[in-house]
Amino acid sequence: MPGPGFDTRTYQIEPMKTIRPLQNGDTIGLRDRALSVCHPPGHTAACIALPEHRTGVPYAGDVIYDGRLIVSLPDSALRAHRPSMQRLARLDVSVVRPGHGHNFGPERLRQLTRAQVTGAAGATPAPQAERAGGRRRRARHCHIYGG
Repeated sequence: MPGPGFDTRTYQIEPMKTIRPLQNGDTIGLRDRALSVCHPPGHTAACIALPEHRTGVPYAGDVIYDGRLIVSLPDSALRAHRPSMQRLARLDVSVVRPGHGHNFGPERLRQLTRAQVTGAAGATPAPQAERAGGRRRRARHCHIYGG
C-alpha cells in the first residue's frame, strides 16, 4: 500500500532515459540468462520479442498474445505484420510468455499466428484517445531503459 500523503491524482511515472538503442540480433545478459532481441514489427514498428538463449522461451510482449491484437495504432507497422506472424509461426517453442494474459504453448501460437495471417482474427482498432495521443515511431530499433 502507498504511504501517507500518496495522491493518485498527482502521481506520475517518470520516464526512463535511454541507455542505448537495441538492434535486431543484440543479446541482453541477465545474470544466468541471455535474451536475444528479435524485431517482429506489427503491433508497433518497434515491437520486440526476447527469446531466452538457454530455453528458447520467447518473452513476447505485445508481439503476440492470446486475445485480439491491436494493429491499428498510429505507429503500427501493418505491412510488416503478416511477415512477422509468419516468422513467429515457425518458432520451435515449448511455451510463449506474452505481455498480456496467460502463457500458451506451440499449438496455440500456430492458431493465433494463422488467424492473424489469414485475417480471421481481425484487427482491433485502438480507442480514439489512444489514436489521438500516439506518436509515430518509424525506427527499426527499441531502447534499453535504465534509471
